[in-house]
Amino acid sequence: MRIAHLVLAHHLPGQLVRLVGHFKRSGDVYIHIDLKAVDRFKGLDDCHIIPDRQAIWWDGWPLAWAQPALEERPCPGSTTTMVC
Repeated sequence: MRIAHLVLAHHLPGQLVRLVGHFKRSGDVYIHIDLKAVDRFKGLDDCHIIPDRQAIWWDGWPLAWAQPALEERPCPGSTTTMVC
């Protein structure tokens, strides 16, 4: 069984690339990059970037809006098993 790693990112692209490198060994990686992110996220070629980006405030409802976008993405046409 492959694992779907769901990541909400907003800065520190170098750290994200290292984290993704570890995650890719065991499954697919799906990333939501905050709409407010000013950093350039490169080196994520083998990942699935969620196109419907939202501006996230880490203590409010927008965070709850981004999570379903991540949770729905891996399922259609994927062999990845989703466990929440």
